[in-house]
Amino acid sequence: MARGDHLSVRRSWYAHHAIDLGDGYVVQYGRGVSDGGGATVQVSPYQTFSKGRPIEVVASPALYEAHEIALRALSCLGERNYHLLWNNCEHLVTWCRSGKRESQQVDRFMQTASEIGTKATVHLAATGAVRLALKASSRLSTKAAGRAAATPWLIAADAAQLIAEFAASALGREKDVAKRTGQAVGAGTSAGIGALTAGPVGAALAVGLWAAGEAVGTALSSRGKG
Repeated sequence: MARGDHLSVRRSWYAHHAIDLGDGYVVQYGRGVSDGGGATVQVSPYQTFSKGRPIEVVASPALYEAHEIALRALSCLGERNYHLLWNNCEHLVTWCRSGKRESQQVDRFMQTASEIGTKATVHLAATGAVRLALKASSRLSTKAAGRAAATPWLIAADAAQLIAEFAASALGREKDVAKRTGQAVGAGTSAGIGALTAGPVGAALAVGLWAAGEAVGTALSSRGKG
């Protein structure tokens, strides 16, 4: 390990990343997803970064020399803009080394979620539920517009939600009851997608994103009626 290296250590279901300062210390986003929030870019000793696990050197692209990489990392000290999907520890490291904020593990997460959503949609169509989905096509299109800005990979959850809502209506349930039934199915589908890709934390994240997309879709629908 040397100054400017991209270091990584496994932490349960994900990898944590940092920039090596070459003196037994690293620059990392400390107190992030595994430490209960309040993430801040900070200098930490190897022991704090690794938490007793093996440290690996990652061969990621580097546009800058080692000393400049370290200086770029140090320039970020005190930053509190952590976001699990858009600005996590890996995004910080890749920016320090190449000037680009990228995260392979987030890319893999999104790709896997997209594939699961596609399979779920195909399964719904194969079981004949597509007939109910077609009745809700205008509403699904409105919500899809909101998802495109927030969580496009959860459109499968929207489809499941609307199918459940229309099925409940077809069975004679009241409008509010049918709507709540659909929302329960949508949230449950979202949680299932998240759990399959990233365990309990992924499930919680997916439900949160689904709820945010639900709010966006509702706002767009209300605006359209106005």
